[in-house]
Amino acid sequence: MINDKGLEILKRYEGCSLDVYRDPIGIPTIGYGSIFGFSGDRISMEHRKITESEAAGLLLRSCRQAERAIGSLVRVSLTSNQHSALIS
Repeated sequence: MINDKGLEILKRYEGCSLDVYRDPIGIPTIGYGSIFGFSGDRISMEHRKITESEAAGLLLRSCRQAERAIGSLVRVSLTSNQHSALIS
């Protein structure tokens, strides 16, 4: 899983919006860049405001998805920081 330092950096550079916003290419987004809600549906502009805790949960879900992809594709040993960078 992403280490604490990697998660801190990811949060700082991604930023968090508890309200839906359109990303630079117009995709409805919420939290730390999530385009899917907890139900797995795409975020719409009508999505309700979320809490900081929900934003963190969506971010961790995205990190777990990235971690699964890394686990199936990367065949070399990685340090914790390298693994966190790839998740990010």
